[in-house]
Amino acid sequence: MVLKFDKLEVVEMRLKNLIFATLILAVLGKGCGLLSYGQESRVGTLNVQNSPTVPSQNIAIGLADQVLGGIVVEVGGEETVEAMNFDIVIGLASPEGPFPDIDDITNIVMVDDEGRIMAGPVDGAVGGNNAVRFIDTVTFKTGKHTYTLRCRLSADFSVNDQITISTIPSSDWTAVRGVVSGNTITPSPSSVVVLSTMTAKSTFLRVIEPI
Repeated sequence: MVLKFDKLEVVEMRLKNLIFATLILAVLGKGCGLLSYGQESRVGTLNVQNSPTVPSQNIAIGLADQVLGGIVVEVGGEETVEAMNFDIVIGLASPEGPFPDIDDITNIVMVDDEGRIMAGPVDGAVGGNNAVRFIDTVTFKTGKHTYTLRCRLSADFSVNDQITISTIPSSDWTAVRGVVSGNTITPSPSSVVVLSTMTAKSTFLRVIEPI
């Protein structure tokens, strides 16, 4: 038995087969990530806020690894940050001094929520904005994570001096790009993010002599 088709029927059959094959490939591509045709590229996001889990607290003068502040970074798609800048304001406990400066805050590092150093150490820089300038390339994890700034205060600080750190992510965080796509991402917000204020306290060693 021989089946005969006219030219129009053959064209219709080929067209239907082509459409069916295209639909199958599109489904497989979306499910397995093999095809990029027709897929929308995901736009990365990076948002920075003050961390409520790093509250205002007393920090010791002259000791390393003191808390300077904390931020929550929420990332949609992995991003890489080439530089992060922060400003510092020092409130003096007494107008009579001594008068600590920004460079009296040293060994500043940023650590993640697992205690790993992500950036630094750097020392505070005197003059102009961006007193804390991290130049390390940092890759933030996707999702919402807390990062803590830690430092050492020099002996030029007095008891009850206060330190407040801040940043404007949209302008102080530069060269933010998606790790995979390479697309430029503008961090948010464009307003200032003020971290919790820290208060300097003295350290002392109490020696108890045996009776």
